[in-house]
Amino acid sequence: MSLRIVPPRAGKSPFYYVRGTFAGRVVDASTKARDQKGAERFKARLEVKLAKQEAENRSPMTFRGAAELYINYRGPKKADRQYIKQLVAIIGDTDLANIRQHMLIEAANALHPAAQPGTKNRNVLTPAAAILHYAAESNLCPYIRVRKFKEPAPEPRALSKDQARVLMATAEGNMKLLLTWLFCQGWRVSDTLRLQWQHIDLKAGTVKYHITKTDRWHLMPLHTDVQLMLAEAPQDFGRVFQWENKSNLYRALRPLCKRLKIQFTPHMARHSFATWLVNDGASPQEVMEAGGWQDHKSVLRYAKLDPTRIRATINRIRT
Repeated sequence: MSLRIVPPRAGKSPFYYVRGTFAGRVVDASTKARDQKGAERFKARLEVKLAKQEAENRSPMTFRGAAELYINYRGPKKADRQYIKQLVAIIGDTDLANIRQHMLIEAANALHPAAQPGTKNRNVLTPAAAILHYAAESNLCPYIRVRKFKEPAPEPRALSKDQARVLMATAEGNMKLLLTWLFCQGWRVSDTLRLQWQHIDLKAGTVKYHITKTDRWHLMPLHTDVQLMLAEAPQDFGRVFQWENKSNLYRALRPLCKRLKIQFTPHMARHSFATWLVNDGASPQEVMEAGGWQDHKSVLRYAKLDPTRIRATINRIRT
């Protein structure tokens, strides 16, 4: 199955076209769209329509076919494609209508026999659910609720403000700016490393935050310290931070943490961000908005109340 989007040609039709083959069927169709996104939506709808016709005329849709449709629609990252490929190798020839919960559990245990529940959920059950739910939304199979392995509640790992100050004060250059950003803005490190200068408005003191986990954009205020540091940093039209990925960042960060004898990973800054705000009296709604969380439960998982505040709370009871 291979369909591609062909842009309009000067002097020809102003519309994008979808061309290629799908299950041996030659496709050459106008999308009636003048923009790339509109053409992509048309292509996704067309693939679902052709898949339904193929399923009705020949044989039931298999998990393999649904996975191909999902990949064409969603365009997942390389790592996610690999997870899907491994899953397809086990249950790819199974008809969608025959997929059951126990098959997914067996596949997860077969692919990751010694892994923790979180790994099995992330690498197997999450992509399986995404594929099956997309197929159900496209009326290719009944809806199935995919139940994941029970994971232990994450332990909040926040630094004290004094530890964070030492880290930020000792770091230099782009690392100092990055640590200040992580502690003061509370972003996920992957989203932080993708930040572009074009998304920052220093005059307005705002930044456009693309949360890849939910594929949403938010306009966020800049912390005053971050805004001042950005104003003094060398600016161009590329990325704000010099590290291409988390692995490169960790290699640069480990020597600093080792020298200061502080156990720290960039994600701990997000835990610290939530914990500090909650202990300073911010409401869960305020913390949720400030850190780009989707719901209050996420905030409660990240934040850990100071025992001093807990003592003050229970001492409100007068006997």
